[in-house]
Amino acid sequence: MIATLDKRKIHALEGGDKHARTLTAAREIARAVGLNFVYTGNAHDERGQSTYCPACGERVIGRDWYEITAWRLTEEGRCGNCGSAIPGLFAARPGRWGQRRMPVRVGGPGSGRRGPPSDEGGWQAGVMML
Repeated sequence: MIATLDKRKIHALEGGDKHARTLTAAREIARAVGLNFVYTGNAHDERGQSTYCPACGERVIGRDWYEITAWRLTEEGRCGNCGSAIPGLFAARPGRWGQRRMPVRVGGPGSGRRGPPSDEGGWQAGVMML
């Protein structure tokens, strides 16, 4: 099934955090037309990033950015509340996923440096590792 967005609804979202509100509205529209597994991204929205059982509505996998906040799946990948099968490939238990930052050195502008960075000079930045 393909969901289309009503441009009038999206256009009506003026002011405030328009990006997050638009994503939330798009998710609600998709769910209203029967799509069960629709997610928001690039916005702090635990409700919109989580997976819900289409049979009973229980949150079976809670997500908040990179953190798993809830895991209510059986080892067979079924809803822990009603036992309905949830489409997908799941581990028996959640892994140790989450946000990780590691320092990385890269050459500065115009450094002309090639190859792996050295301990001398360069920039340091935080990089998220999944």
